[in-house]
Amino acid sequence: MEDAKKAREEEERQRRFEEDQAKKTAYCKQLLRQAIVASDEEKLENAIKTTDMTVFQTTIMETDKELKDLHNKAKDELERIRRERERREREAEEKRKEEERLAEEKRKEEERLAEE
Repeated sequence: MEDAKKAREEEERQRRFEEDQAKKTAYCKQLLRQAIVASDEEKLENAIKTTDMTVFQTTIMETDKELKDLHNKAKDELERIRRERERREREAEEKRKEEERLAEEKRKEEERLAEE
């Protein structure tokens, strides 16, 4: 009798655990989808971190292909956004330097003309 009760309690604990894991998985999938659609660096970072923390020390990432695919897609999108931002920053820096160089040339030319 006691063994049957323990077995039922263990089955119930396992069922609750699996339900909890399913809810966490669904939540993480939703976060990742929203972040990917938003294509926003901060949202992607947060969704990835939340997913990592939520499924940490579980096998969910290994057993749920859709979650793993979404997680990878979010990481790829975050990397693409970062590379694009870095490219724009480099281009802006190059443009600023070119404008400074042209302004310096113009200043020198005006000084030369003023001396003549």
